[in-house]
Amino acid sequence: MVEMRVLLFSGGVESACLAAMTKPDLALTIDYGQVCAPGEIRAAKHIASIIGMDHRVIEVSLGHLGAGEMTGFPSDDSEDRVPEHWPFRNQMLLTVAAMALADCDLRELIIGTVLTDSVHNDGTPEFLSAMERLLQTQLSDFKLSAPASTMTTDDLVRSSGVGRDLMGWTFSCHRAEVACGACRGCNKSLELFTRLESGES
Repeated sequence: MVEMRVLLFSGGVESACLAAMTKPDLALTIDYGQVCAPGEIRAAKHIASIIGMDHRVIEVSLGHLGAGEMTGFPSDDSEDRVPEHWPFRNQMLLTVAAMALADCDLRELIIGTVLTDSVHNDGTPEFLSAMERLLQTQLSDFKLSAPASTMTTDDLVRSSGVGRDLMGWTFSCHRAEVACGACRGCNKSLELFTRLESGES
């Protein structure tokens, strides 16, 4: 059986850049109950077709375990919670991907963690190492890769060589299946595109 290299693919900027850079065997999008899933799936499917990757969608119903923008239900007012609070989300996504592909000779799982994600516990090198060790207990010779973990999103976009035509298909909205233009995800993308257009770092 051929060993598989798989990219967790949301259709956002970081995962699109990594798709172009790493050329995985499969791009995997997980619909775990987030309200923006239809938009992510449409973007991911189209970008995968442009790059020439196989694309697969997995559905798991976990919307009741989150709160905030990405679920459509209000979060609490705690200052330490971001609007799209979803506990253990990255751990869940990695586990679901491994479960779905364990019988496909999965050898490498690639994720779009970038340098600024280290402010979250599940974006740190310690988390990535711990998850890799955990998955290796059941998948021999498994590797968890985060090629952009030491890069900013701006650096990743420039290194990937992805052009504006492809970048325009990315989707990062947190609130809806059509970009709202006002949430944290949309604002982050708009600010990124403005910096890249102006040549700022």
